[in-house]
Amino acid sequence: MVIYTSPFGPFPVSTTALHTDLLQKIDEAIQKNPEKKAFIDGSNPSKFLTYSAAKAQALAVAQFLHNRGFQKQTACTVISNCKEFFTFFLGVAIQGGAISGASALFTQFELERQFK
Repeated sequence: MVIYTSPFGPFPVSTTALHTDLLQKIDEAIQKNPEKKAFIDGSNPSKFLTYSAAKAQALAVAQFLHNRGFQKQTACTVISNCKEFFTFFLGVAIQGGAISGASALFTQFELERQFK
């Protein structure tokens, strides 16, 4: 068995929640350039999300979930690999949850296993 060792030093462990770190970095990007593109649609580059729009959408998702009593649960998403995926991920994280992805191509058995 081969053991690989990284040439880099240890990575510092965060003491804050992931969503807190992400929101801080997004705020820094917004302060530097409020209209900077954060996500670009690969099939249509004229469609994009700015950091400001991504943050607003994530907060809207978090509020939607909060209004429905979602807290520290797992949210199942059936969404393509698109520019809005991050807003769902961050919105769920703000509510203390995690995302579990599912595919529209899953069989009934696979979907049942995913939801259980």
